[in-house]
This record gives sequence, C-alpha cells and structure tokens, in this order.
Amino acid sequence: MSLLSTQPVDVEPEDGVANAEAAASAEPAAPGGAAEPGGVTDPAGVPDHTRVTEIGDYEVVEGGQRWTSLAVALIALVLLMWLAVDAFTQRLGIERDVVVPDIQVQDFSGQGLADAQREVEAGGLVAAIEFRANDLEEFPPGTIFTQRPLQGAKLPAGSRVTLVASSGPSQFVVPDVAGQELDEAQRLVSAIGLKPKAVPQYSDSVRVNEVIESRPRPGTEAAENSEVEIVVSAGYAPRKVPKMVGLPAEEALNLLGRSGLGAGDLDTQYRAGAEEGTVLEVSPNVGTVLSRNSAVNVVIAGPPPMVGVPSVEGLGRERAEGEVADAGLDARVLVLRVPLGSPDDGRVISQGVPPQTEVAPGFEIELIVGQAPPPPTTRPPPPTVLITVPPTAPPTTQPPPTAPPTTQPPPTEPPTTQPPPTQPPTTQPPPVTGAPPVPG
Repeated sequence: MSLLSTQPVDVEPEDGVANAEAAASAEPAAPGGAAEPGGVTDPAGVPDHTRVTEIGDYEVVEGGQRWTSLAVALIALVLLMWLAVDAFTQRLGIERDVVVPDIQVQDFSGQGLADAQREVEAGGLVAAIEFRANDLEEFPPGTIFTQRPLQGAKLPAGSRVTLVASSGPSQFVVPDVAGQELDEAQRLVSAIGLKPKAVPQYSDSVRVNEVIESRPRPGTEAAENSEVEIVVSAGYAPRKVPKMVGLPAEEALNLLGRSGLGAGDLDTQYRAGAEEGTVLEVSPNVGTVLSRNSAVNVVIAGPPPMVGVPSVEGLGRERAEGEVADAGLDARVLVLRVPLGSPDDGRVISQGVPPQTEVAPGFEIELIVGQAPPPPTTRPPPPTVLITVPPTAPPTTQPPPTAPPTTQPPPTEPPTTQPPPTQPPTTQPPPVTGAPPVPG
C-alpha cells in the first residue's frame, strides 16, 4: 500500500541520477490531482508504491530497499567487531590455531595386557581390550598377539587402539553323547577335535556298550585335543554270595534276591542236630563274586528220612530187636504168656507196625514175644533141720552188754525149725542167751 504526502521527500538517487532528475523536473500538481482534505491524495489515479510531492510527477519507490540497507549495515557491524577481536587477540599474543601432531601407533605384540594398556594410554591414545582364542604357544593367555590399527598408523590424540589378547587355545564344545553306542560316540568326539577315552563302568540300568555320560559335561568348552572321558556301561555289577548258612530258608532266599542273585537248585537234606528248614550250605561258597542274576544252589535242612519197618514176626527176640535197631528204629518188647512147650515161646508173635511201613528214624516198634512158664523142677527139697531151744532161755531182743561180737545169727531171731532154702543146715544150736560163753 502507498502513502501520499504533500511534503517533499529526499530519496537516495539510483545510480546517482534518478533523484536529481526528479528534483529538477518537479511541477505543481495538476488540478485533477489536487490533494484531498487531510493531506491524502485520492488513490484512484495513483499507482501502488508511489510517492508524490507538491511539484513534479509521481515517483515509484521500492519498499524492500530499506531492509536491504539495514542488512548491509548489520553485516558491516559484525565484520568490524570480528576485526576488533582479532586485533585484540593478536595484541595479547594468543594463537588462533593450535596444530597438534598425529600420534604414530607402536607395535604391542607379545606384551602383557597390563603393560600394553599402560603404554597406549601414555602415548595419548585410548586402549580397548578384546580377548580371542589363539593356539600359538608363543602367545600364552593374557598376551597381545594382534592390534587394530597395526603398527605405524597415525592417529589423532585420544583415538582408540584395540589390543587383542590371547584367551588361550581354541575351545571346542564337548558334545552330548549319552545313550549312543561307544563307537559312534568316539567318532563324534574325534570329529570336533577332541580326544575320546572310554571308561567302563558297571550299571544296572544301562545296557552294555551304551554311553552313560561324558566328562567334562556336554556344553563345556575344551582346548583342541583335550581328553574327553566317555563313560560306557560294562553291564551289571558283580555280586557276592551273601552269608545265608543257618538262616531260615525263606529269609535266606529273600536276601539272595536283594543281592542281585537267583536261586538255583533247592535240595533238602537231613542232618542230625540241624533245625529243620534252615540253610545248611550254599554253592558257590559265601563271598564268591558272580555276575548279576547268577544261580546259587541252596541245601536246606529237612526232616529225617523215612525208613521201612522190617518184618520180624517169627524171629527170636534177640534177632528181632537187632534188625529193628539196624533200621534206625527202637523196639519195645511186650511179653505174652504161652503154654509150656509152645513154638511161640521166645519168638515174636506180632509187631505193632506192619512191615514196610515208612516211619521216621527212631520210631518205636512194639514186639509181642511169647514166653512159657518154666518147667517144674525134679530136685529134692532141702533137708529140714530141727533146733531145740531150752525152756529156760527167755527170748531177748538185745544181746548182753558183755557179749562179744559173733558171726552167728543174733539171738533175737525166733527159733525156727527150718533154715532158709539157701542156708546150709547147721549142727549146732545157737548159744543160749545169758549163758556164759563156752571156752574153746
């Protein structure tokens, strides 16, 4: 929008000519262009961006020229300030540009990690650490075997140098071979650069020649050619025959089963003094090492063997008793009276248990033996001896105190007319009690 003014305006000449020409040619305003009241010309006949004065024609003025002049002035001011600061710093002796030379990277190969790190930082660089497996013996773990950048590179101060230290030989992961056959497991371990070693171990749950486990455990890292133990099943562990002699048969057989062994032949045998039903002996002997489920023969104490009763009817008593004793049996003789002269006299008439009957040893057999009365005797009776006793001799029950010992019957016996059958007759009467002894 244009502003109209009645006052003359000084305008900077364009190329030094335009303004001068405008001032010389200024003329009074045409009647049709007289100013409206208030000093504002009717804009109907005036183009935009024009300014008129009291004399002369309309003049076109660009509105952005003022801002251009302001920008130029500001730039000039900044330039002057910069020149002033530069002059001031030069007067104080301050250098405007400090040039720092680059640092040449050294070779840290073969150095220990701590020494190399200190040397890098002392040279004005920053050390970064990496670990990597290295199979070369001249670079033990913790030794620098390479770096980034390499020796001779030039870096600005504060740049990073990566030191690569050996973490030891290359590591291989131990595979999981449990449950595989031994040959297959050995091939797998060898294929990845490790050395397999079979270790047999008894097992009651893993079949023979099957891998139980590996040592180190699966997933463990190991150096190349490191030994890996492959634990392989050798089958059932050997068993020892337990002590069973003297135990009841049932308890002994249970103990045998818990020991991983089986019962073989079970025999019974009678042995005097042994309790029936107890173990007498085992075969193989107690303590023998056997493979699992091997058979063990057991002998168990049984009852006495049965014996057949011999036939002794009609035999004499002594002979019959002998045959019964030879059979391991006992004989009990019962006497049966038979008539004098009977053929059964002194012989077995019958036996309590029929012949050939099976009985236990020591069984008692009753034998009925006939016995006739003794035949009558024909010998004369012994002679009778009469003894006369004087009437004045009263019987006494006690010998006189002064009577010497005598071998004759005591005078206290009543007089008899007959001596005992076994006593020979005497021709002398007993001495009279109370009578003085007759001198010899």
